[in-house]
Amino acid sequence: MFRFAFSTLSLTLLASIFIGLYMHYNLHTLLFSGKQEKPIVPPSDLAYQEVQLVNPKEKLYGWIVPAPAPSRRWLIYFGDARHSFMHPETYQRLAIWRRLSFNVLVFDYNGYGLSEGEPSEAAFYETAKQAYYFLLNNTDAQASHIVLYGEGIGAAVALHLSAQGMTAGAVILDNPVYSLKQLIDDLHPFMPTGLYEKFRRGNIPFNTAVYLNKSSTPKLFLLCEAHPHTPLWHGLQLYKEALGPHHKLHTFPGDETAMLEQHAATYQRIISRFIDQLQL
Repeated sequence: MFRFAFSTLSLTLLASIFIGLYMHYNLHTLLFSGKQEKPIVPPSDLAYQEVQLVNPKEKLYGWIVPAPAPSRRWLIYFGDARHSFMHPETYQRLAIWRRLSFNVLVFDYNGYGLSEGEPSEAAFYETAKQAYYFLLNNTDAQASHIVLYGEGIGAAVALHLSAQGMTAGAVILDNPVYSLKQLIDDLHPFMPTGLYEKFRRGNIPFNTAVYLNKSSTPKLFLLCEAHPHTPLWHGLQLYKEALGPHHKLHTFPGDETAMLEQHAATYQRIISRFIDQLQL
């Protein structure tokens, strides 16, 4: 009996280790596969200044894209890790943000594009903090006029930063992920994420929901009904759980391409109305 119990315990332990390693490898591969995507040359008419974020371990690459005319508005873009910020979708967003008189800081996470290092959740959070302080220490940006713009898992990065007490005028959540576990459960239901979370002792990666109400900053939710990577319910549930009177929601038909092309004027108008109401 003792030998049988010992064998069962050993098999359970080995199975847990195997599942943990399998999930860690596969989630890491799924989540950070975008680092393999090569940067795409920007449009010739896009003016930008190359910058390097302060990091003693590795060089982190980014741009400051100035507004067409002097402006106190600043936006920091936290991407969704599907590709480098040097990408057509980012260029489309930049064109609209500049029409809204935003100066913009965009950068690549660790291991993406021209940035050095290896991607991880902790590295993303640390890089976000470096980007925030880079802006305050190297430009005329004032914290109360900074908008933190997070897309996908970048929403967790933006909210984590805000939850740490980094002052900002607003947070914009573009098709936010509720949590990495929920996203994997939706897109890859065959993967045993429940067992993985037990192996990790309940630490759910990129858990946007946890940081949502630790940040009192006004939030704008921009959601696509047919987003190919983030199911609509993620953003709707986050909006439902958000506390406070200053949060806004707008849902676009179609995917993010439709939002940035066919509905670009609406996208611009919704953001403009939100930041005007906050007097940013």
